[in-house]
Amino acid sequence: METLVVTGYVEIPEHPRKREVYDQLGDRLAELRAAPIRAIRGALIDCWLYEQVRGRPVEHAVADNPKKNSLAYHVVQHQKTAWLLQALEANPWAEVLVWIDYGIFHQPGVSVEAIDAFLARACAETGIAIPGCWERAESMDAIDLTQPCWRFCGSSLVCHRRYLEPLDAAIRGDVIDRLDTTGYVSWEVNAWARVELSTALPIRWYRGDHNQTQFTGYAA
Repeated sequence: METLVVTGYVEIPEHPRKREVYDQLGDRLAELRAAPIRAIRGALIDCWLYEQVRGRPVEHAVADNPKKNSLAYHVVQHQKTAWLLQALEANPWAEVLVWIDYGIFHQPGVSVEAIDAFLARACAETGIAIPGCWERAESMDAIDLTQPCWRFCGSSLVCHRRYLEPLDAAIRGDVIDRLDTTGYVSWEVNAWARVELSTALPIRWYRGDHNQTQFTGYAA
């Protein structure tokens, strides 16, 4: 099956990692050879969650790093599946969509070779595969929204095109429902973990961490 790698970047003012550093990391994705890549760059106002939080009282999770975990940061992080859909619309030939964070080469052990080998296997994906550190939560209440839930790493995701729209819709629905009922914004990975519990989407977890294991640990 035809595979497309998607990444995206929005500059966030006062974010600890500057645009120049992100660009140095993101440029390395152009070295990938196992699949074409579509890099999307936009502004904060282009993100779907921006419209949801604009002009309303909102609290957001900061955990131990409030400078990094700004509301703008959460808005951008929630854009990942929307960017995948945008890439599919522009590249209708793609059957398997692979999200890889723009700054992925910041993570220990990640190499072009490891990602290319992963992409060679990911082309056979028929569902949704996401690496993560933690076991599945027993209930929604077990997911602490004030802290990141590392059930999923968040920096990579493999999805067959047939499940991309329902996955994005489920994530948006969870986030908007929480906004409407609590006025609170948490990490995108927390929404992913909640969607795993609340839907019948074929989400297949495999063990991986914020390093090369999220690529080396994948099996189609």
